[in-house]
Amino acid sequence: MVPELLLIELCKLKTAKDVWMPSVLSMKEVDLQCHIYAMKCEDESQVQMHLESLMWMQEQLIGMTVGLADADLIMVILGSLPKSYCPLINAITMSAAHAKVNLKPDNVIENLLDEFENLAIKDAQLKASKNALAAAGKNRKKGEKSHDNKGNTPNPTILRLSAGIAAKETYLKELLFYEEEK
Repeated sequence: MVPELLLIELCKLKTAKDVWMPSVLSMKEVDLQCHIYAMKCEDESQVQMHLESLMWMQEQLIGMTVGLADADLIMVILGSLPKSYCPLINAITMSAAHAKVNLKPDNVIENLLDEFENLAIKDAQLKASKNALAAAGKNRKKGEKSHDNKGNTPNPTILRLSAGIAAKETYLKELLFYEEEK
């Protein structure tokens, strides 16, 4: 049975399209809101794309005049990130609570993208150091210990540092090459 107030409103509408279009739009809004709340980023290498998807959905909801409030959007963003972002999430939420400020989604996303870039750099450095150590191991004969010219065994810390420096140099060269292409 249709409530009387709704029946009065429905009688004012002239076509079936007028009756069904608002409900179709409403279903799309609900579906998009459910999807944005359910999104999770499991792959750390896809965080940037994940954040772009969330913001695209938010723009769609705003276009339907049902966008998420800033606090809700921030909750969705922070709750959908991989576990490796927990320290940053804690830092963001604690600093906002202590400073008693309202966070803005754009600022939160900017901080998350900075962390994404930092993690990518660290990952590149780790790979470069592994490659350097592997190359150092391949250059010596089986069973032979690696020595410098004075017969000393190299310090593993120095090997890691030199590999890290090499990775930073490679990253900077790639960054400069990218900037020159623009």
